[in-house]
Amino acid sequence: MASIARKFIFNFLCLLLFLGLYSSQQQNTLVQRQELKDGDELVSADGKFRLGFFNLTGNNSCLGIWYDGDSLTNVVWVANPNAPLFGNSVSLSIDDYGSLKISYSKMGPTISLNPGQEASNCSAVLLDTGNFVLHELNSDGTVKRELWQSFDYPTDTLLPGMKLGFNKKSGQTWSLKSWRSDVVPDTGAFTFGMNVYSIPGNEFNIMQHEDEYWTGGFSQDEGYQHKPINGFTLQDQRGSSYAFSKIRNENETYFNFSANKDIKTFPRLRIDYLGKLYVGERSHDITFAERSGYFVDTDGYEFHADDNLTHVDCEDKCLSICSCVAFEPSKEDGTGCKVWTTMPNFETALNARKVYFLEYKGLII
Repeated sequence: MASIARKFIFNFLCLLLFLGLYSSQQQNTLVQRQELKDGDELVSADGKFRLGFFNLTGNNSCLGIWYDGDSLTNVVWVANPNAPLFGNSVSLSIDDYGSLKISYSKMGPTISLNPGQEASNCSAVLLDTGNFVLHELNSDGTVKRELWQSFDYPTDTLLPGMKLGFNKKSGQTWSLKSWRSDVVPDTGAFTFGMNVYSIPGNEFNIMQHEDEYWTGGFSQDEGYQHKPINGFTLQDQRGSSYAFSKIRNENETYFNFSANKDIKTFPRLRIDYLGKLYVGERSHDITFAERSGYFVDTDGYEFHADDNLTHVDCEDKCLSICSCVAFEPSKEDGTGCKVWTTMPNFETALNARKVYFLEYKGLII
C-alpha cells in the first residue's frame, strides 16, 4: 500500500512538473481554434517583441505589438486603433475559414483583420522582426502562401524592414498615422508618407488632416543626403547604427531603414501626436534646450510648493509625464516646478525666465 502511494505521489509530481514547464514556454504562434485572451501573449522567438491586448485609458482593449518591457511606452503596432473593445472579455483567434479576428465575448462584435479571404489549415506567427504574419499551410506544415501581415498596415511606427511608400501595381500604400494623444491610439491629425509624384529632395510629406503640413526628403545625390532639406535630415549613417534607403522598381517605390544588431535602444521611426518625427524611443537620447522668454496666453501645471522640487526634480517630473514638452523652475531662486503638456506659443526675450524644452537627439523634424 505504501509503495502504491509513493508511486502515485511520484507520478503526480511529474505531471505538475510537465504542466509547469509547458505553461512557462513562450509561444510565438497562434493556430486555428486556439484563443489568445486578455492577459495572454505571443512572444517572438528572440524575446524582443510581444503581442497581446493592452489598454492605456479606461477599460478599452486594443490588440497590439510592443517591444519587450512596458506595453504602455513601447507599443509599435495597433490592430484596432479606431475600434477598441470594452472590457477584458476579448480574444484573438483564427476561425475555420482562415479569418484572423478579434472578438468581444462569445456573442459580441468581431473585427476581421483579413476580410474577404478564405483558407484552411492556417496559423499566425510573431516574427523576430516584429511582423505578425498569417499563413495558409500545406498538410506537412510548410507554408503554402501568405494571407496577411501587420507590416502592410503600419500605425504610428516604422520598424526596420517595414516599407513607407506605395505599390503602383496593387495600389497598396504604406504610411504612418499619428495617435490622437500619447495614450489614445485612435488615428490622430498627422500622416507621414511618400509623395506619389515626388522629385529628389521632396519625396516625403506630412499631412495634417487634408492640408500639407511639411515636405522634405533626400538630397539630389543618389542615396543619402548630407544637408537638411526643408528641415528633414537623413544623415549619412553608413557604418553607424542606422542605414536609410530609398528603393524604386517597376512596381514599388518606398523608403525603409535598417539598424545594427548591437544597437542598445529600440530602433523605430515614429510620428507622434504633435506631428514630430523621430528615431528611437522617447526615453532614450533626450535633452533639454534652454530658452529665455515667456509663454503667451497659456499657463502650465505647477507642482505644490511643499514638494520642495529642485531643477533636477522638475526635469524628472517632465520626463515622467508622457505628454510633457517643457518645464521651468517656478520660483525666482530656481526651485519649484511648472510643466507644459501642449506646445504653447512662446516668445523669446532677453533677461527673461529660463524655460527648458524637451528635445530628442534622434529628432528628425
